[in-house]
Amino acid sequence: MVSREQNFLSVPTDTATPITPVPIFYVHEGEHPFCLLPECICHAHEAQLRSILMGVITGATKMRKVYNGVIVGKEVS
Repeated sequence: MVSREQNFLSVPTDTATPITPVPIFYVHEGEHPFCLLPECICHAHEAQLRSILMGVITGATKMRKVYNGVIVGKEVS
């Protein structure tokens, strides 16, 4: 059975400047991020990830490039 608990990226930070946790989604590489095995971890939060990806594809959600924790000024869609 696949755990439905969401994993997050934890970054140590100054408590005076809280940061939003970054969710971690487990998927397969390539054109098929979700496999045919229902018990695979790639299906744990599939609906949430599909919603996010559709937002990126349609342009409703913007992503920013980050290098070594530094946000680069240009947004990527």
